[in-house]
Amino acid sequence: VARDPSIRSTSLLIVAFVLEIVAGHPETLLHVTAIAFVYGLFEWSRPSSAASRHLLPAGGEKDLARDPSPREAGRGWREAPGEGRHRAVISAIAAGVVALMITAIALLPFLDVADESYDHLVRTAMYAKIPLKIGPGAVRMQTLRNLFPFMRKTAEDFPLERADAGSILLALAIAAPFAIRRRELKFFVPLAIVAFLAGVNAWPIAQLLHKLPLFNATLNDRLAVAVPLALAVLAIAAIEAWPRWVIVAAMGFVIQAFVIAAAVTDAPVQRARMFADIVPLVVAAIVVATVRKQIALPALIALTLLQRTIADGSLIPVHPRSIAYPRLGPFQPMEHVAEPFRIAPTGYALLSNTATLYGLEDVRGSTPMTLSLLNDTFPLWIERQGRSFPQVNDLTRPFLSMINVRYALIELPAPLPPGWKDVSADISMRLIENTHVLPRVFIPRSVRFHASPKQELDEMAQATDFADRAWLYVPGKPEDRVNGPGSVSVARNKSGIDATVTMQRPGFVIISEAAWSGWRAYVDNRRVKELRANHAFLGVYVPAGTHSVRLRYLPQSFVVGRMISLATLAGIAIFGLVRWRRRLTPKTIMNAGSR
Repeated sequence: VARDPSIRSTSLLIVAFVLEIVAGHPETLLHVTAIAFVYGLFEWSRPSSAASRHLLPAGGEKDLARDPSPREAGRGWREAPGEGRHRAVISAIAAGVVALMITAIALLPFLDVADESYDHLVRTAMYAKIPLKIGPGAVRMQTLRNLFPFMRKTAEDFPLERADAGSILLALAIAAPFAIRRRELKFFVPLAIVAFLAGVNAWPIAQLLHKLPLFNATLNDRLAVAVPLALAVLAIAAIEAWPRWVIVAAMGFVIQAFVIAAAVTDAPVQRARMFADIVPLVVAAIVVATVRKQIALPALIALTLLQRTIADGSLIPVHPRSIAYPRLGPFQPMEHVAEPFRIAPTGYALLSNTATLYGLEDVRGSTPMTLSLLNDTFPLWIERQGRSFPQVNDLTRPFLSMINVRYALIELPAPLPPGWKDVSADISMRLIENTHVLPRVFIPRSVRFHASPKQELDEMAQATDFADRAWLYVPGKPEDRVNGPGSVSVARNKSGIDATVTMQRPGFVIISEAAWSGWRAYVDNRRVKELRANHAFLGVYVPAGTHSVRLRYLPQSFVVGRMISLATLAGIAIFGLVRWRRRLTPKTIMNAGSR
C-alpha cells in the first residue's frame, strides 16, 4: 500500500488485517498492527516509492482505474507531488475500516463484554496503574536463554524463548548489515534489537512501552516473537546479496560465541540442544565456503529445517487422537445423562481444556476471559496456587452443588468425600457422583434480596444448602420472601438452556450460568428480564403454573455486528462485480467490432 497504493494492494492489506483480528489474540493484534504501522510509515517515506512519486501522463490526468501501473518518469509522464502519499494514507485507512467492518461480528461482542471480565480488570485497574515489576536477575537470565537456547535454569525447564530462530538464521542475519546497504535494513535491524530488548524486559524499552496507552495493559515481552521475523528478513537479504566470506565470518562468530557460552556458564546445559545449534551451523559454514550459491542455498534451507526439527521437533509431541484422548471406561456412565451437568476434576486430572475434547463441562473453565463476578466466588469453591491453573481440592464445598457439579474425578487411593458415591474406576482414577447436586435450573425454597455484593458473598460463604436460599439483586430491594415450591425439568441444548418449570405460586428460578450481559430469557416464548442471582449467575421470575423457560446467549452487539459484517461483505461483492463488468465491457465491444 505504501509503495503502490491500489485496489489490489489495499485488498491484500484488508485480508491481512482480517486474518489477524479473527485469530482472536488482542495482545498479538496490538503488537502486529503497531509494527505494521511503523513499517508503513517507513515505506511511505521512501523517496522513490510510488507513494511519494505518483506518475501521470504529460498531456493530462490518466484514469488510474484503466491503467494503474506506475511508469518511469521522463517517458511522456510527469510527477504529481504528494498525490501518491495521499492515496497511500487513504488506502491504509480504508483497509483498516473495511477490516473492522468485516470482523464486527466478532469484535463488537468482545468489546461489549471485555470490561466485565476479571482479566480486563487486572490489566487496566491493576497492571496498567503500577510500575513494571521485573524480578532481580530476570533480564540477564532471559537474555542469555534467548541468545543461547541450550541454557536452562534447571535441566527440566520448559523452553520459553520466543526470540530463538536458530543459529543458522542468526548468523545470516548478522552478516546482512556488514555487507549490504539496502534501505530495509534500517528498519529490520532496529526492529530486531527493540523487540529483543522488549522480550527480555530490558530498561528502558520495557518501561517506555509500559507507559504508552494500550501497551500499558499488555504483556509486551511477547514482542520477542518479532525477532525471528526480523532475522528472517535480514537472512533473506544476505542470501540475495551472497557476500560469501562475510557470511562465513558471521557463522564462525556465532559458533565461537555458542562454544564459549557453553563452557563458561554455570547453568545446566542441554547437550542435545547445543548439538542441534552448533553442528548444523558448522556444516553450513563449510558449505557456504566451498560450493557455489546454486548448491549452497538449498543446502542451507535443508540444514535450517534439520536444525529446527532437532531443536524443537519434540517440543509438542504429536500423537494420534485415539492415543491422546482415548475412550475411557470411567467416563461411559456420563454419556447417557440427559440433562446438563458439570464435572470437577481434582488435582491434575483433565488438564486445562482437556475435558472439552470429551464433551464435558469442566467447572474450572480455563477460558481466556473469566467473568469478574464469577472470580469473586472462587474462594468459596476453588484454589489457586501461584500461576498454576485453578484446582478443585475440597469436594465438600456446598457451592459446588449449586453450580451443578454432578461428577468429580479423584485419585483411586483418596477417601470418598461425604455426600458423594462411587460410579466407576480404572487403575488410577475413579469417577464419583454428588448426591446433593442441584440441576442447572432449580427453585430455591426462599430468596433474599441483598443490599451489597460483599454482604451477599459473606452470607453465601456461610451457607450449607443453596437449595434453601438464593440471593438476588432486584432494584428496589423488596422484602425477603418464601419461594416456590415447584419442579423443574432441564434438557441439554448447545445454544442455551431449555427447561419446563412448574410453580405452585409465582417465584424465581436460578440458572447456574455465568451472568455475562447478552443472555436473553424467555418464558413461554415471551422475552422477560433476566436477573443476577447468587452474585455471578442468572435468575428468572416465573408465574404460577407450568411454563417453558428458555435462555439464549445472543448479545445485541452480536446482532449488530452480524448485520455490519454481512452488509460489508455484500458491498465488497457488488464492488467486485461492477469492476469485473467494467473490465469485461470494452473487451466485448472490441470483439464485436472485429467480427
